[in-house]
Amino acid sequence: MSKVEELQNSVERCRRDFQNLKKKLDYNQNAVSAAQSKMNEILIEQELIERSVLAIQAAKPLLSASSIKQCEQLANSAISSVFGLPYTVEFNVETKKFNLNKGTYVTELSEDGEGGGMLVVISFVFTIYLLVKLNKRRFLAFDEAFTQISDKYFPAFLEFINQLCKDLNVDILWISHDARVSIEDVNHAFVIEDGQSRKLK
Repeated sequence: MSKVEELQNSVERCRRDFQNLKKKLDYNQNAVSAAQSKMNEILIEQELIERSVLAIQAAKPLLSASSIKQCEQLANSAISSVFGLPYTVEFNVETKKFNLNKGTYVTELSEDGEGGGMLVVISFVFTIYLLVKLNKRRFLAFDEAFTQISDKYFPAFLEFINQLCKDLNVDILWISHDARVSIEDVNHAFVIEDGQSRKLK
């Protein structure tokens, strides 16, 4: 084999080695990118967890006897205004749960609630209460959150929610396909079609 052929073989080996190294480098770069993307997901999740922990820590001091009484009163006001029923919400110290007293029997809220509608309304007013007590920006967003409230009680619920927002200075963004909500029921209305929003009111 001549010197020229040896040199050509060496060049070819170097070229193959370079191509192999480039493939490994590309693979490693892709692996690093995937790892960075996963790390970012983990960091975002960690931040959400830390925020949740802080929110729970901030909320704990609010769970005093007076706060529980206020929650009971707010829930009972909601039941009376929306459903017109003489039921009462009572906090059980032993189980640390809110119960619904129907007069003839007492049950946990999670197990009762007029088809779920009552539980939705009570959860809503408890959320409002916590927001106000935490002294945070008074803005809430709900996505298809009130579908469990039956037609019979829905108009009264709309009146209740509007009055509550006015009294407590709370803004609510309500995203819904619910045909029971008309443009007259809200302060502002937008429709989203084909990814574009258009103001109706």
